[in-house]
Amino acid sequence: MDAKPADAGLNLVNGLVPCTAAELPSGGTGAFFTAKDGARLRYAIWTQANAAKGSVFILPGRTEFIEKYGELIGELLARGFNVAAIDWRGQGLSARLLSDPLRGHIADFRVYVEDFAALAAGPFASMPKPWTLLAHSMGRGIGMQILQLHPEFAQAAIFSAPLLNILTARIPKPVARLIGLGAKLGFAGSYVPSGRGKTILEEDFSENVVTHDERRYERPKSVALAEPRLALAAPTIGWAQAVFEGADRIFAPGALEVVKIPLLLLIAAEEALIDNDATRAASKRLPNARLVEIPGSRHEILMELDPVREIFWSEFDGFMTSKNSNS
Repeated sequence: MDAKPADAGLNLVNGLVPCTAAELPSGGTGAFFTAKDGARLRYAIWTQANAAKGSVFILPGRTEFIEKYGELIGELLARGFNVAAIDWRGQGLSARLLSDPLRGHIADFRVYVEDFAALAAGPFASMPKPWTLLAHSMGRGIGMQILQLHPEFAQAAIFSAPLLNILTARIPKPVARLIGLGAKLGFAGSYVPSGRGKTILEEDFSENVVTHDERRYERPKSVALAEPRLALAAPTIGWAQAVFEGADRIFAPGALEVVKIPLLLLIAAEEALIDNDATRAASKRLPNARLVEIPGSRHEILMELDPVREIFWSEFDGFMTSKNSNS
């Protein structure tokens, strides 16, 4: 193993990238945690000066990293919660899994679940209860499997634009699943069809399908310019196969029904990346879930224009109040 510190050569202050555009609240501390297999995972924690209402765990989506959520973290702190956020392995400043670090890769989403379990038993263990998962997109696909495999980890969850299945554009889903099987034939590390090495550093707001808000769209680009090792490109065939296999586990007979904690499922009316119908189907089987479709929103609800985010916060506040009154 390399004896150098995990953050050697990185542009970090207190474990976080110093970038004004990130809007990170003061007082946060980032650090690296070593998983059982030796992979180094970055996480960050913000705590209240006084007793907190509980803890919210931000589970980011694909390509994302802690600093992208600075504004959200500040808003959660203002509501009285302690906050933790994670760089999933394979992205952010956590360990990359292929020799080409730009390829977004994972072999099995259950590895993410194991990583969260290790953090929950380690640096997160002292964070005050109740625990709430706040997950976006891929983070929701991970979050649902966390709840299915470790129901004791959270007392509630809020899922934004949940990745329970992906839209496959012009490729019929059965064909996409056949392509995904290429992961078992030696092509796991290859980009998905039409995938490429282009990252957010080369992308333009006018091309995006995730938000109408240019300032919030440009935020992660500004942070990645400050620390280029945050950038990530298209996913691999192995990643796509992991999504399909994860969806099969999530939707297995009886698997959703075991998740009995209060859930708030938020889907974007102008979604172009993930399958909203999969979330609608899941909501009908989850015993204690509320499904809300947010008008005027693209995929990244939490990074949208203020009127969209006002709907999110209204739903968040109402959900947290009703959850606490019913607990």
